[in-house]
Amino acid sequence: FPRYSPEHIEENARLVDTLTRIADDADLTVAQLSLGWLLARSPRVVPIVGTKRVRYVEENAIAAREPLAPSIVAAVDAAFHADDVRGERYRPSAMARLGGKPER
Repeated sequence: FPRYSPEHIEENARLVDTLTRIADDADLTVAQLSLGWLLARSPRVVPIVGTKRVRYVEENAIAAREPLAPSIVAAVDAAFHADDVRGERYRPSAMARLGGKPER
């Protein structure tokens, strides 16, 4: 997967570190922060979360039950932009089937 290739992994790992810091400051897990941010985007967003453990289902339920503070949503919005992620999500052949754009 291009996003995990040697030329992209370091920059993308920095984005994960930023997300982790925001989550830690808010006393949330990264999963809770991510789900809470998605839910704050629109009432029509319904994240489909997969998990193997009951404790993760419970953790995810907290994100749905307790909306993120606007300041936390703003911190995530300020820290991330679509163009910050390096590398395509899928290999070129898969991107072509999906009608994706060329790699950045």
